Amino acid sequence: MNECSQNESDMIRSKINDPKKKLFLNEEDLFDPKNWVAGRELVLGLKDNMKEVKKCLLPYKDLLLVAGIRELKDIKSNVKNVEGDQKNVLIDALLKKLTSNSGNDVIFIVSKEKARICANKYVLLGTLKIFL
Repeated sequence: MNECSQNESDMIRSKINDPKKKLFLNEEDLFDPKNWVAGRELVLGLKDNMKEVKKCLLPYKDLLLVAGIRELKDIKSNVKNVEGDQKNVLIDALLKKLTSNSGNDVIFIVSKEKARICANKYVLLGTLKIFL
């Protein structure tokens, strides 16, 4: 902030000596007391009907910041979004294990063709009552 704007900010803060003072009209109906809010009650960037800064106040962002408004910042994250439902991800992983022999300690040989079905004893114990 340059010196001029710093002086303006100090002057505004001195005029707003009560941070709970409801100075800002955040809706169109000025006769409804609920539409008047203090700077501390607002959050810039929030999508919430109660605390969201409405379009009519957006041009006064600097004034709102001096009055104590809070601002949400976008945070860049390297967390990958997992496509699909987590239940489906788990089922797919278990099916892959079923078709491979790694991690399996039980083998069922079924039908005349002697097809091999591999399984894990802990999965069987947790899902089938016959093995209890």
